Amino acid sequence: MHCDWTMPTPKGSYYRLLHELFTDMGMAPAISVTCETFMACTSLVAQSDFISILSLDVISDPILGNQLMPLNIKEKMLKATFYLIQRKGTTLTPMGHTLRGCFGCTAAALNFRSVKEACALLGIKKP
Repeated sequence: MHCDWTMPTPKGSYYRLLHELFTDMGMAPAISVTCETFMACTSLVAQSDFISILSLDVISDPILGNQLMPLNIKEKMLKATFYLIQRKGTTLTPMGHTLRGCFGCTAAALNFRSVKEACALLGIKKP
């Protein structure tokens, strides 16, 4: 934990909980830079020797992913909960509808063997 860390804004409860978890273990990260967006955080890690806690999906990003490397850690991380929300009384755009389908299939896949099986059971065409 003796290195420079960057994290997305700590306003979110997940990152606040992670910081508390590490602090309780006596390993509070030295967060030198707080970024307002995940993209800014990812970009900083890709262009420096900073480390961060980001989704594993970031490594598959076609722009910055090839400049990143996941680090294996023995400590268990907290599971994050994500929700897809929309403003009441509005209709989703075609892109929003596609995103909802992807989100639903991926979330359901956590309870099934594959995204394909989850989408089939939900009656959603996998994009």
